[in-house]
Amino acid sequence: MSLLYQLLTSALIVALFAVDCRTMSEETTEVYHNMEICATIIFTMEYGLRFYSCIESVQDAQQLSVSARWRRRICLMTSAACLIDVVSLISLYLDVCITSNIFRGVVSIRLLRLFTLFRLERKHKFLSPIVTVISNKRRELGATLGVAGLVLLISATLMYYVESGVNDKFSSILESMWWGTATLTTVGYGDIVPITPLGRCLGSLVAFIGVGLFGLPAGIIASGFADAHRAKSFELRHNSADHLEARMTRMMSVQHEVLAELQSLRTQMDSMLADQQRVLALLGAEKAQQMGG
Repeated sequence: MSLLYQLLTSALIVALFAVDCRTMSEETTEVYHNMEICATIIFTMEYGLRFYSCIESVQDAQQLSVSARWRRRICLMTSAACLIDVVSLISLYLDVCITSNIFRGVVSIRLLRLFTLFRLERKHKFLSPIVTVISNKRRELGATLGVAGLVLLISATLMYYVESGVNDKFSSILESMWWGTATLTTVGYGDIVPITPLGRCLGSLVAFIGVGLFGLPAGIIASGFADAHRAKSFELRHNSADHLEARMTRMMSVQHEVLAELQSLRTQMDSMLADQQRVLALLGAEKAQQMGG
């Protein structure tokens, strides 16, 4: 239910941002304005409830005084994540108060409301695996980026010297680097193209290199995800084995305790039997004396 609420609120934020545009009429439409008001009320109530209940996650919260609870609430709600929510609320209030599109540029701070989407990451850790994989594969990705930069610089320099005399588009190496970027990434905007036969041959070669070069990061990241999955599976199996071993150890400990208890009971029973035999022997001796007398 919490995930559904987070997804719905995030979809509401994206909808408010996507629908708003400068091509609308001067006065914001009534439907959009009502959506803004509803979103502002919902997020304000949510922030107020979180402000009041955040102290419940602290141990021994019931033992704190009222002033200590309020100080603790203020400390918790002034964290970076909560301050982002405050900025988002401010942007929503500005949007609600300023309805005329003439002044919409003044409230460009409303772009910061998109930071509210990071609540999903804060609660469900969607981006953590990606960050972990990139961190683990940073050397491979860095090497690939370095090779890509080197290929870009070499191809741009060669193309500049090949095309500069006959093609005004290649007026500098920086302009050639723009062509190299579009070619290596296989985007191909077409605003700068070689016209000489040698330049076209070089461009074809660079395009083929770009197909393989920019496929490397995808392979590296995919390999990183596979390694992370194997590590996670190994960790789960290792934890399961440790848990099973711990249970077996506890069972053996309980078994030893039961055996020790049984041994103690056996010793007590042997002692009771010995006492019973002595009592019987004394009774037999006393009876024999009475009969002899």
